[in-house]
Formats: sequence, structure tokens, C-alpha cells
Amino acid sequence: MKSQRVHNAEGLNEMKSQRSGDAMRRQRTKRAAAGVAIALSTVALSAACGNSPSAGGVVSSAANENATASAFASKFQSFFIDYELSETPADLLAGTDLVVRGQLASVSQGPAVVFTEKDPNADVNSIVLSVQVSDVARGALPEGSNGTIYVVIPMASLPLNEYESALPVGEDTVLYLNEDRSPDSYYRDPSVGRPGKQPLWVLASPQGFVVEQGDTSVQIFDTQKFSGTVDEFLPTSDSFPEPSKGTEQTG
Repeated sequence: MKSQRVHNAEGLNEMKSQRSGDAMRRQRTKRAAAGVAIALSTVALSAACGNSPSAGGVVSSAANENATASAFASKFQSFFIDYELSETPADLLAGTDLVVRGQLASVSQGPAVVFTEKDPNADVNSIVLSVQVSDVARGALPEGSNGTIYVVIPMASLPLNEYESALPVGEDTVLYLNEDRSPDSYYRDPSVGRPGKQPLWVLASPQGFVVEQGDTSVQIFDTQKFSGTVDEFLPTSDSFPEPSKGTEQTG
């Protein structure tokens, strides 16, 4: 199934999800990827976050025993939206600009997402993750990247140190991404959070951000844990790994 991304700054944007393969076709409500939040209604974003961005620069997360994929995923549990589920990595690949395997490096304060142009106090926080890329499965890294990409998470309503303390620096990750080609249209200062000439990337789907945790992998915006490493989420895999027992979320 192909993931849908809708851009509509004026209306209520939705991603719909319909899972096939069962005798009973049922809609599953899933947590929205913050990286896909640009496709959401700015009205919904404001209601969900309700605070304005704070100033801050790049913060490199110090590794600690509390910084795990599950801990980081827990920071994004308050926002829900329907989206279209991909049944295989090949389905998830459709419409994706860049697929990488790499390691989480740091988190920084991102650009403010504009809700009302004339009222900066209504702006919505974002964070930017820097990822050190080890392999590219689709697409190419931008010129001058030095192997690092910058992924924006627009629905980041918590203080920066909450994300910093939970980010599992150095853990392996797989990301399915699209380039954010028009950041000037919805960020108050689109240059924040990355080197000036490097693009921002957004998740192509809520399923497209997986981080390794021991012998399992966690979909960050689904908070679902799977048996196996992040390599099993690469496009070369015929199917996604099986969810770990007791962790599948059905909405």
C-alpha cells in the first residue's frame, strides 16, 4: 500500500489507513509520525502542542542507560492520526526519496512551525535529529552532507532536554524519508537546526522510523516492538519482522 502525504495549510489534513489481508477489513488508528506532521492540520497541531518554541542550539545526547528506543518513542505518544499501513518494505518504499541505515547522533531545537503568521506565540515546537548515515538503500545524500542528514520532527511539544535524555545515541536506525522541499512556507525560521545549505528531511510514513534496541527494533511513532534488527526493515527484505509478543498495537 502506498503511504499518503497531504499538504493543505488551510484545511484539516488526514492520512487514512486501511489494512487489507484480513477477512474483515478494519481501520486501524495509529500514532502519527511527527515527521509527517507537516501533512496535518495546523489546527490539530496547535491543539496538541499548545506551547511556543524555546531557544536552543544543537545538543549532543550523552549516552545513558535510560536512553533507549522505547524511551524515545514514549515522548511521542500523545498524538494520534489515521494513516495508510504498508504491508511490506517494498510498499513503504513507494513514493520515498531517501532510505538510509545509520546511527542516531544528536537532537537540536528545530524551526518553529507557523500556526498563525501574525502570532508567534501560537507557533509549534519542532526538533531536528541528526543521523550519521552508514548505508543508503535508496536515493543519494545531498552534496556537502559529510554523511549526516537532518530529520525534522514538527510535533515536539516537550522541552528539548526530554528528547535529549531519551535519545539512544549511537543506536542503529532505518529511516524512509522525503525531502522537505518548501520549508519557507510553514517554518518561521527554516534554517534552525542544521547547517545552512543542508536540506531538512521528513518521514515518508509513521512506519518509516525504526531504531534498534537489543535484539529487537522499535517503530518510534507506532511504539511497536519487533523481533530482529533494523536491517529487516530495509527495502531488500521481503516482509517486516514479526512483532514481539504482547507489543502489537491495534488502536
